[in-house]
Order: sequence, then C-alpha cells, then structure tokens
Amino acid sequence: MLYIKKETDMLHGPIFRGLTWFALPLIATNLLQLLFNTADVMVIGRFGTGANALAAVGVSSATAATYVNFIINFAAGATVVAGTALGAQNSVRLRQTIHAAMGFALMGGFVMMALMAVTMKPLLTLLQTPPEVFDEALRYLWFYLPSVPACALYNFGAALLRAKGDTQRPFCILTASGIVNVLLNLFFVLVLKMNVAGVALATTISFYLSAAALIYLLCHEKDDFHLDLRSLTIHSSTLPALINIGLTNALQGSLFHASNLVVQGAINSFGAAAIAGNTASANIGGYLWTCMQGFALASMSFAAQNTGAKNYPRVWQVCWRAMFAAFAIGLFLGLICVAFGRDLLGLYTTDTEAIQAGLHRLHFICGFYAICGVMDTAAYTIRGMGYPVLPTIVSIAGVLGIRLAWIFTLFRLPRFHSLFWLYMTYPVSWTITLAVHMIVLAFLLRRKIRQQPLPSGKNVTGLP
Repeated sequence: MLYIKKETDMLHGPIFRGLTWFALPLIATNLLQLLFNTADVMVIGRFGTGANALAAVGVSSATAATYVNFIINFAAGATVVAGTALGAQNSVRLRQTIHAAMGFALMGGFVMMALMAVTMKPLLTLLQTPPEVFDEALRYLWFYLPSVPACALYNFGAALLRAKGDTQRPFCILTASGIVNVLLNLFFVLVLKMNVAGVALATTISFYLSAAALIYLLCHEKDDFHLDLRSLTIHSSTLPALINIGLTNALQGSLFHASNLVVQGAINSFGAAAIAGNTASANIGGYLWTCMQGFALASMSFAAQNTGAKNYPRVWQVCWRAMFAAFAIGLFLGLICVAFGRDLLGLYTTDTEAIQAGLHRLHFICGFYAICGVMDTAAYTIRGMGYPVLPTIVSIAGVLGIRLAWIFTLFRLPRFHSLFWLYMTYPVSWTITLAVHMIVLAFLLRRKIRQQPLPSGKNVTGLP
C-alpha cells in the first residue's frame, strides 16, 4: 500500500483550490529557474561591456535553451507515467518508474551535453549571429555546457515529485540555488571581470547545487518514491511509456523552440540593438509565460492521476478551471507588461534603440499571451491523459507551420519585412492551434466517458 505524505490530493476535494496550491509553488519554482537567465541578462546588461555583451548572452541563451528545453519537456513523461501509476495504486510500476526515470536522466544528460558540444557553433552560424557578437556567445556556451547533466537530473527529479503533488520542496531548492546564482554572477562579473563567461559559470554551479539537493530528497523519501542509487536502470518495463510521452513532448517543445530560433535569426538581421531589445523583452515575457505554465503543468499532473483512477469527468473539470486560471493570469500580467514596458526594459539596458526594439516584441507577445496559456493547458491535459502524439501533431502544424510559412514567404517581401509583422505570427498561430486542441480534447473525453460507464446517479453536468 502506498504511503503518501501531505502533498496535494489530486483525486478528491475542491479542484480549483487543489490546482492553486499545486501550481503556486511550481510557478515560484519556475520563476526562480528563470531567474538564472535573468541574472545573466541583467548583470551583463547593467555591468557588462555594452550592448554587444547583452546581445551575446541573448543569442547564446536562446541556443542553450534548444538543448535545455528538450530535457525539461522530456521530463514531463516521468510526471505522467508516475502519476498514472500512483492513481492506479500500482506500487511496483511506480518504483520502476522512479529508478528508470533517474537512470535515463543521468545517461541522457551526458548524451545531450556531447550533442551540444558538437552542434552549438554551427547553430550560432545558422542563426546569422553578427561577427561582433559571435565569439562572446560561443564563450558563454562553453562555460554553460557542463551544466546539462545536472539540469537533466534536477528536472527529472522535480517531475517525479510533481507526480504526487509535491511542488514545495523543489521551490525551496531553487530558492537557495537562485540566491547563489545571483551572488556568483555579481562576483564573477564585478570582481573577477569574467563578463559573459562569469554569468554562464554561475548558472552551471547553481544547477549542480539544485541537482544534488533534489537527489538527496529522493534518496530519503519514505514511500514508493524512494530512490536507491544502486537500483538506477535504463532497462525497465516503464521506460517505453516514459520515452513515448517524454519524447513527443520534447519534440514539440524543440520544434516550438526551432520556430523561435528561426524568428531569432530573422531578428538578428536587424542588428545588435534589435537582438538586445528582443533578449530583454523575451526575458520579461518568460516570467508571464511561466506563471501561466504552472497551471498547465498542474492540469497535466491532475489529469495523469485521475486517468489512472479512471475518473474522466474530473479530468474535464480540472482542465477548464486550469484554463480559466491561465487566461486570467496571462491577461492581467500581459496588460501590466504592456503598460510599463519601457520601465521594465530599462531594468535590462539603458540603450534607447534596444529599448524601442524591445517594445515591439513586448506589445505583441505579452498583449496576447493569455491565448498561449490556454493553448498550453489544453495540450498538457491531453498529454496527462496518456495521448502525447495528438497535441504534438496539432502544435507542430498550428504553431511551427504557420510561423515558418510566414517567415519564408510574406516576411521576405519589403512591405512585410519588419518587426511588427514578424511578431504578429505569434498570436495568430496561438489562436488557431488552441481551437484545434479544444476540439481534440472534447472528443477524447467524450469517448473515454462513454467507454467507462458512470455509477448510477452520478452527476455528469459540465462534461464536454
């Protein structure tokens, strides 16, 4: 019988309160993780060697995120598989998932680090990185490179804890490591004069502190989430399901990021000031997106456990409440970003041209970000139900397809070759993709509910 500590109960009780208590520490955790990049950008922007240094961090951060986001998105497979086993009260499968996930994270982290070492320079070239920025961007990536295995271990471990509703302890871990990261940033840049290499090294050290602390927690768990380092394996019956869900989620995330890299390449053609402004604006938007994503990830975790328990009406109730929360947060924070955009960008750079370029992105992205939050929530709910391929196909066709089609067609015409029309692709692609996700989600839930007859007298009001 499973022994569960006082984590969020995803199977019973008020849904919105449960989602909120689950999502808030997760949002705070992800905000702190985003602080790693923010500290890099702000320290370099304010105390570095000028706009070129800020542009170098922006380009290299976008490049590093190609690999890191793949790991983070892959880790979602661990949440779904462990959460489904927990909901079904399958202790054996749950223990197998814990050790397979962490074993895979360890191996995958080193594989991803080797891949990054081989491809990061060609990727910078592919992005048309300006010559005055290229060398410093590459230097940043070499100091960032060793952090990849630690990033994998931390994110897979945090994903496992999310499966049982524990989002508080990962928050505490990143609170400590985030503070260390900021202090090391200032020390390496102001005292040792390491410039972009210093902020990258600070991030690497912080990732290893986070990974070590999270592994310690798992090794001291008293329930079926206990990690025995001697039992780490990549040979497990649960690994195919973990890879299936994780890989499709990572593939979608990577293709999303690939479309962003194509956009980044288009932005690079406008010069260093445009790159710097886009970097600062993207960092601000990242905070907004992270707040919405907390409810999307909560929806996935709740959907996984309730799917394991075959409580499909509750899955729908979870989904629409999470979508409402994501939309409300996105709309509120987006309007704040639009209203105070110039002041917020001023925290990152004092360059007037860069600030003006950043405002273009801030108005279009943050002004419509609420649509993206609802879109992500619908997609993550479908994944939590154990359908990773469908949202991937829809997202690739809707988001990646529309953006690439626009950039390689109309954007090349002089009339549409501007930042205004470049950023317009974001809200358009989000809206179309959201509509298709909702149709798919409603269809899947109706089919599941009809296949699983409800007990006599069960209230089905509110089903899709």
